[in-house]
Amino acid sequence: MDIKTLFGSTVIAAFLSGSIALAVSRRQETLQYITAERKEWREKIREIAYKLNGATYGNTINILTELKVRINAFGNEISFKYSDDAHIWELIKELEAGKCDGENLNRKQKQLIEYLSLLLKFDWERSKKEVRENIYEIASRMIFICSGIYFAVSIIICNKNNSISNFDLLSMVGMFVILIVLLSIVVSLEIKGTCRSVLKGVTNILPSKNTSGRVIFCYILWSISIIVLFVFFYIVIIEVYDFIGMGDRNQFSIGVLSGLYILALVLQYISQTLNVKIEYYYISAIDRIRIDAYKN
Repeated sequence: MDIKTLFGSTVIAAFLSGSIALAVSRRQETLQYITAERKEWREKIREIAYKLNGATYGNTINILTELKVRINAFGNEISFKYSDDAHIWELIKELEAGKCDGENLNRKQKQLIEYLSLLLKFDWERSKKEVRENIYEIASRMIFICSGIYFAVSIIICNKNNSISNFDLLSMVGMFVILIVLLSIVVSLEIKGTCRSVLKGVTNILPSKNTSGRVIFCYILWSISIIVLFVFFYIVIIEVYDFIGMGDRNQFSIGVLSGLYILALVLQYISQTLNVKIEYYYISAIDRIRIDAYKN
């Protein structure tokens, strides 16, 4: 190895190491800032909840003004989602609509305090998830990277007789990487979209006791998605190996890549089950509170 090659490799390695270190450092700084801000926000919400307990109607209205600037403004007529605090805005409007006193005021104060308690718990669970590394997501990404490396090595080995140009080989590796990235984006969007559309934590429909049934339906949709994405990936891989004329002789490579992909795909879905669990408990609890309020 000549000195130029050695120097070039060292520079590239140093650049990559520095870039990774910088990205990790910035991520840690951002997390620390967000964590500190959320801690202060949670303390303010707790103070508001303490003030609400047993407050007079006039003091309650003043406290609501303080609360409004600390919850999601999108929940005020723009969005009906629980995740945008629409249920809290709904109750605020009920309190502001007319003078409440006695048992009615105490009941609505208690309901609002329960909402705020759930909001604090929901935010705390999300904060813990963001700070902790998701082992399933990391494993999924590592398997995707390994599958890309295996694919590149396998087609290079298959091309011993140089029947395909280096440009075409690089193009196929690049297309494989793009395919993996695009499918990962599809999975991410599909998980979030399915979860939110199926769980339906919104204020513009009557609350339901059957949230668990919707969660099961969500998992069924995910299973179908895994099958569809795997079949699509499998067909693409077969077409690639057929293109380079090695389809019949590379059943093993096709099997390895397919196995790695479906394993990474399953791990990626599993990594999101915690989000569904948090959303499920949050929506179910709010629905129960709203059902009890309608009964009264």
